[in-house]
Amino acid sequence: GPSASSQYKKVRWKNFANIEQWAKPLLLSSVQEYDEHTQLSKRELARDAILFGLRMNDGINLTKIGEQFGIESTSFNRVYEFFKLLEIEKLADRKKDTHFLTAEGRMRCDAIATEMPEFG
Repeated sequence: GPSASSQYKKVRWKNFANIEQWAKPLLLSSVQEYDEHTQLSKRELARDAILFGLRMNDGINLTKIGEQFGIESTSFNRVYEFFKLLEIEKLADRKKDTHFLTAEGRMRCDAIATEMPEFG
């Protein structure tokens, strides 16, 4: 729909927010155009994996994400520290190497995503 974003094969694209601009190609059976079209780096893909993975029941494992995207585990030190703060605030929890948001953390997921530190 309007303003929706998608990601596939290391590319992210965003639909136009204006409903007429978004719907016109659908109504005319023409090629869909996008407001944004971005090739993503390994770091951007890893960040997305962290942010979207936190929304899942299974949570995330930063070591596995690092391996998947070829990023050194020490690059995530600031993210580990951030998760420790979230745990203190009862917004996140951890089981072994898996981090996940609590029920309260899920309610604040968008705010947590904006506060997530960069890594590297």
